[in-house]
Order: sequence, then structure tokens, then C-alpha cells
Amino acid sequence: MLVGARGRWLFILGGAAAALGAAGWQLGPVWAAAGVVAGPFAALLIASVWRVHATAGATGLLRLGRAHEALSRLEQEMPSWRTLARIWPGQFRDALAIRLLDRAIVLKECGQVAEAVAAAEEAVLIFRDRAAARPRRFTPGLADALYRLSFPLAAATRHEEALTAAEEAVQIYRDLATTGPARYLPHLAASLNRAAILLIWLDRPGDALDAVTEAVGIYQNAIPASQRDYSAAQALAIQGRLLCDQSRWREATHLLARGWQLAASRDHRDLLAYARPALKAAYHADPDAFISAWRAETGSEPPDWLTRPDSGTPGI
Repeated sequence: MLVGARGRWLFILGGAAAALGAAGWQLGPVWAAAGVVAGPFAALLIASVWRVHATAGATGLLRLGRAHEALSRLEQEMPSWRTLARIWPGQFRDALAIRLLDRAIVLKECGQVAEAVAAAEEAVLIFRDRAAARPRRFTPGLADALYRLSFPLAAATRHEEALTAAEEAVQIYRDLATTGPARYLPHLAASLNRAAILLIWLDRPGDALDAVTEAVGIYQNAIPASQRDYSAAQALAIQGRLLCDQSRWREATHLLARGWQLAASRDHRDLLAYARPALKAAYHADPDAFISAWRAETGSEPPDWLTRPDSGTPGI
């Protein structure tokens, strides 16, 4: 006797074929045959739409900080996604890979890092296989999967492997951006920024500065200001701190001021905290030049906590 997700799906598909076949019989034998053939496909289509909405609910729970609830919901859905991918691989293998990437994010947030790596690696394998067969359609998915794989790998302190994944994503997005710059340059910039972070962790500040400088150039020259996101603010903050480490104070100040303004406008408080030590160092290295650069970039005065002699430990 068939049991589990596979048995349920075979029952559903058979029932759909019978139902549409019976409905078609009212119009004649040809319509009945068409109903039998179309029934399973209609059932799969309806199921896929329902599953997409259910999984979207899981990612919404994650955004609300309810990671364990999100994981529970995804774990309930995964057997059905795997069954759909087996029954109709041409339509559902890439959908399974996307759900695996969602699962990897949630597992990482729940502290299950090894499981998160395994889920993301499985997604990469699926997209790599799909991209080999149909590169135009699935290569962007492979690049995204590699980028996302770098996060659980880094959480598992596998930084070299994380960098390898991020750098492969950079190369793929660089190639894609040659023919689709509007679509893929933001992804290239985010991947370069990710590579820079990993290079810093691997104590390669020179390579990190090269990567993040390219990312900042893309954000500033190819992406409208209204579309610059967390990654753009992060790239500015990282480049500013790396330039401070080289005592290139004036260059650093301009970048840090831009990054601070963007992060503050989006309420990215972690980036404000990250930039604060570099801002203090740049200000104390040359207060007059700092104030001039800050005014030029933001049209405002520097924060009081930065310029007050008795500021102590500032709030954000």
C-alpha cells in the first residue's frame, strides 16, 4: 500500500484525472480523454500555486523574527516539494531548489548551521545541473544560490569555501551584466560586497578593498539613489573603514558620510554602529577636513556625539 507524500500525490493526480475525465464525458469521448490527460497537470498547477503561498508565509514569519515557526512550516512543506520535483522535474526541480535556499536561511537563523549548509549545497547542485542543460534560463538562479550558500558556509567558519562560492557568483553576475546591466549590476555589486566581507575575515584587506571599491562604483554610477539598499550602505561603510586603516582619511570621510546618511535613512542601526569607530578616527585625524567633507556629502553638520569634547560613548 502506498503511504506518505508520494502516495498522497498519486491519489490526488489519479482523482484529478478521473474528475476531469468524468466532466469531459458529458461532452463526448474525446473530451473525456482530454480530461484524463489534463487532470494531473491541473492538479499540479493548483498545488504549486498553493505551495508558493504557503512558503511565502514561512518567509514572512522569518521577517517577523519567528524563525522556529517558519522552520516548522517549511519542514512540513518539503516532502511535497520533493514529490512534485520527482513527478514533474522539468517544472518543479528549480522550485524545490528555491525552497531549499529558503530553508537554508531559516535553519541558519535557528542555529542549525550544518543543516543550512547541506540545504544550500543541494540547491546549488540542482541549479548547476539545470544551468548546464538550459544556461540562459537557469544561470541566474545558480549565481543566486552560490551567493546565498556563502552565508551558512561562513557561519560554519568555512570562510575559504564561502569565498569560493561568492567569487563564483561574482563571475557569473559579471558575465550576465554584460548583456543585462540594468538587471544584473545590482546583483554583481552585492556579490562583490559579500566577497569583500569574506576577504576581510580571511585577513586580505587589499583584495577586500579592490572588491568593495568596485561594488561602490557600481552603486554610485549605475544604480539610482532611490534603489540603493542595505548592501550599498554596507559597501560604503566597509570601504570607508578599509581606507581609514590606510590613513586615507579624506577619502574615507566622504564614503563614510554617504554610507551613514543612507544607513540612517533606512534605519540600518547595525551599519551605524559599524561605521562609528571609523568616523571617530577620521574626525580626530583631521577635524576641519572631516567637517568640510561631511557638510559636502550630507548638507548637515556632523553628529553632536562626534564633535563634542565630552561625548563619551555615543548613542547611535
